[in-house]
Amino acid sequence: MLPWAASAVALLVMAIQALFRHRISARIRHALWLIVLVRLLLPVFPDSPVSLFHMLHFGTDIKKAVSLIIPLTEKENNPSAERSRNSQEKEYVQNDYSMIRPEEDTAPDAQLPVGIEDSAHVSHPWGLKIIAAVWLAGTLALLTYLFVYMLKMRRRFKTLTLVTDPRILSVVDDFRRKFGIKRSVPVYTGSYARSPYISGLIRPWIYFPEGIDKELSIQQLTHVLSHELAHHKRKDVAWNLLGSFVLAVHWINPVVWMSIKRMKADRELACDACVLEVLGEAEAVPYGMTIIGFLKRFRFGAISRICCILTGRRIRINL
Repeated sequence: MLPWAASAVALLVMAIQALFRHRISARIRHALWLIVLVRLLLPVFPDSPVSLFHMLHFGTDIKKAVSLIIPLTEKENNPSAERSRNSQEKEYVQNDYSMIRPEEDTAPDAQLPVGIEDSAHVSHPWGLKIIAAVWLAGTLALLTYLFVYMLKMRRRFKTLTLVTDPRILSVVDDFRRKFGIKRSVPVYTGSYARSPYISGLIRPWIYFPEGIDKELSIQQLTHVLSHELAHHKRKDVAWNLLGSFVLAVHWINPVVWMSIKRMKADRELACDACVLEVLGEAEAVPYGMTIIGFLKRFRFGAISRICCILTGRRIRINL
C-alpha cells in the first residue's frame, strides 16, 4: 500500500508541473521531485501530535467521560431509577455468566497474545511470494551494479591527470568564488569519457576530456565549467546518488522510473538557471549555443532543453 501512496505523490507532482508548466521556475520543478524522493525513502512518517487520528482518539475520550458523568447525574436526581438500573445490571451479569461453558472458563494467563496466535497461521499466496522474490533479486542486482560502478569510477580516477592549464584553473577559481564555494575543486583530464562531468561526494572534482580545451574558446570554457560548478553548488551529486538508490529499491514500480527520468531533466534545467543567474541575461544565447554544440557532439537528445535555454520560457533568471 505504501509504494502506491508514493506513486500518488509522484503523479501529483507531474500534474502540478503540467498545469503550471509556464508559471513555475526550473528550481521549483526540481524541488518538487525531491519531495517524491523523500516520500519514497520514508514511507512511514513520524507520529504527529496534530494528526487527525489523535483528534479521533480525543473524541473517544470525551465520549467516555460523558458516559461516566451522565449516570452520576441521574443518580443524584432520581435515586429510585438508579436502584432499578443496578438490579437489572446484576441480573444480566448473572444470566450471562451462567451461559459460559466450563471449557471456556480458562485463566487469562494461559492464553497467548492475539498477535502471536495470529502470526503463527499467517500464509501469503504463492504469487505474492514470487513477486517479492523477483523484487528482492532485482534490488540486489541494481545495488550491486551501483556499487561496482562506484568502484570502477574510483579505479579510473587513479588513471586521470591533474589539469594545470592556467586558463581552465582561472575560470574554475573565478566561478567558485561567484557561487560561494569555499573549498577548491580540482580538474582532472583523461580520454575514457568524452563529456565533462563532476564527481565526488565529499571531495568533488571535475572531469574534463583530454584535448577538448583546444577546441573551445574562453567563453565556451566558462559555460562548460560553470555548469559543472553549478551542479556542485546545488549538491546534485548527492541527489543523483540518492535517486539511484531509490530507483534500485523501487525498480519494480514504473512510476518511479518515469519520475527519476523527469527529475534528471529538470535537474539540468535548474543547473542552467543557476548558471544564467550568475552570467546574466546577456549570456543566455551564447550559453545556449554552447550547450547545442555539446549536445551535437555527444548526441544527447535534449532539444527541449535547448529551446528552454534560448527562449527562457522555463528558465528564469531571477529565481
